[in-house]
Amino acid sequence: MKKIILLSLLAGLFLSSCNYESPKYKAMVASRDSLQNVLEQKDKEANDYLSIINEIEQNLEQIKMTEGYITADQGEATQDARTRIQNNINLINQLLSDNKAKIEELEQKSKQIGALQGRVNALKKQMQEKETEIAELKKQLEEKNIKIHQLDSTVVKLNTNISTLSTEKQMVENVVVEQDGALHTAYYFIGTSK
Repeated sequence: MKKIILLSLLAGLFLSSCNYESPKYKAMVASRDSLQNVLEQKDKEANDYLSIINEIEQNLEQIKMTEGYITADQGEATQDARTRIQNNINLINQLLSDNKAKIEELEQKSKQIGALQGRVNALKKQMQEKETEIAELKKQLEEKNIKIHQLDSTVVKLNTNISTLSTEKQMVENVVVEQDGALHTAYYFIGTSK
């Protein structure tokens, strides 16, 4: 009987240790979510950088095309050709100015990223540690589930043994009662002969 109580307590202990509502688990999930948000922000920033770089490349292509127009118009000496050349040069200057502004913007963002890179690396390290902890917790949970199943099968076997022993005990008690009755039966002989 003591074994059954002990096994029941152990099974309860193992079941109570498998808790997804624990503060440690919640903290790990929150940390993982925070890191995912940081990664999403990094992806957005990278896409912003790529779009700025694409704009700069488009501006450079437009400058090349405009330079081609200028060299083609240099053969003409008319006022209309001079105006087009001047407009093309102004366009080139404007595109160069836009490119400088965008490059400065990229440099500012890259400085900010450089400052955040250390924090991101630390967060990545924490995330790896938390993933390792979660993997370890899952492994422990699986081991405890196996132990719980083993304990459940042991409890079933012990309950079967108890049932069998109770039946045997009842049979033995019946035999004892019969034998006790037979032992307490007295026979008296009365007779007249010697």
